[in-house]
Amino acid sequence: MPVLHAPAPRMHRLRAGARPGVLAAIACALALAAFAAPRRAEAGWGLTGIPATRAPRAQSRPAAVSDGAGGMLLAWLDHRSGYNVDVYAQRVLPVGSIGTNWSPDGNALTHVTCTKSDLALASDGAGGAIAVWADVRCPGNGVARVYAQRVRSTGAIDPAWPADARALCSTTALQDKPAIAPDGAGGAFVVWNDRRTGVAALYATRVLADGAIAPGWPDSGLRVAPLTRDTCAAVVAADGTGGALVAWVAPGPAADTIHVQRLTASGAPATGWPAAGALACTAPGRREALALTATAAGGAWLAWVDRRGADADVYATRFDAAGALEPGWSAGGDAIA
Repeated sequence: MPVLHAPAPRMHRLRAGARPGVLAAIACALALAAFAAPRRAEAGWGLTGIPATRAPRAQSRPAAVSDGAGGMLLAWLDHRSGYNVDVYAQRVLPVGSIGTNWSPDGNALTHVTCTKSDLALASDGAGGAIAVWADVRCPGNGVARVYAQRVRSTGAIDPAWPADARALCSTTALQDKPAIAPDGAGGAFVVWNDRRTGVAALYATRVLADGAIAPGWPDSGLRVAPLTRDTCAAVVAADGTGGALVAWVAPGPAADTIHVQRLTASGAPATGWPAAGALACTAPGRREALALTATAAGGAWLAWVDRRGADADVYATRFDAAGALEPGWSAGGDAIA
């Protein structure tokens, strides 16, 4: 059945049923947060959805996470001022209404002028969220840096965080393409592309619930791996034991390789894992749409779209908590679809 029946940017929630489904939020692009299955619109939502904002001009790059209570938190890049790109957020309740104390047009996470891009969002586990983005601030050196902000379930900025967001790295070189995952303690793990040496490299940090960088993690970020090109697609996930898993695609002239690394809660490679990460795939061809999650024992599940053959296929692989390929899995991954 169609999810939307109107062209305007709107959100729509679908009733639970027998099949998996989604909570869809659309603001010039589509953001999906996993919920229950499509059957018919729940009361309060309607077939045309509800607007996340009616602010003028364009909204883009939406990201959504569950609020832990049947609703969701949505963030987006906003051009309502006409001369600036801001970051706004909204909370939508299960009944299809805007959360108490949230503006009908969304709450600003920062008003600092100039350009923002590459927005990503993670739940803080308490009904709120941590947003991360690349930010070119004015006045400044015209180079993007990675910033983060925590918004509470009430719509207020966490008072422990700077009012206009926190820079996650002390260096001022170009930083972009951040990815984020909850750390399970109210904070988040963040990875990004960084060009402080003139050549792109992948860096990571852990920001705590109060906005501070976690002990053991360098203020300038932890270098996870060098990159061969700026188009690296990095993903991050909590490992379930206080640390993080990071995976990335390293493009090459004729083939892309996939790497995965496990980091401890204090910001060091976990015991047994190679310093440059474990190789998950070196087969010929291109890779994209990398997905990552932890196993119950702290290892890594990876899946991706693989173009080693005539058609695009889905491949997967699994590593144990010590960075070794699990028995039964082929080097380079196994086709699953």
